[in-house]
Amino acid sequence: MERNEHFTVTGFPEEKCSALQYIGSHSGRDDKDKISKAGLTPSFTELGNPIFEEANLSPSNVASSINRRSTLPSSHRRSSRYTRRGLGIHTMYIGEIVNTWIK
Repeated sequence: MERNEHFTVTGFPEEKCSALQYIGSHSGRDDKDKISKAGLTPSFTELGNPIFEEANLSPSNVASSINRRSTLPSSHRRSSRYTRRGLGIHTMYIGEIVNTWIK
């Protein structure tokens, strides 16, 4: 997200639930071919963003990011709720929808 101006958010029909479960439960570091093993076919939008042929909704967005560190009071930044759970500080992304692909 930090390297590209555009991103996509992809919605899948319910029958692709098992494919999404496969992707979510396998690391790309260990399973280099997990997308095809899940039965998904990558494609690209006019802006060059990845989408999947099996998706039924994929908005393309222009990214802008807000670092959560800058939106939290300093007392919360050092809070044990982040360090104790190993969560660290997160980044929230906000995007403007510039195109939507609906199947």
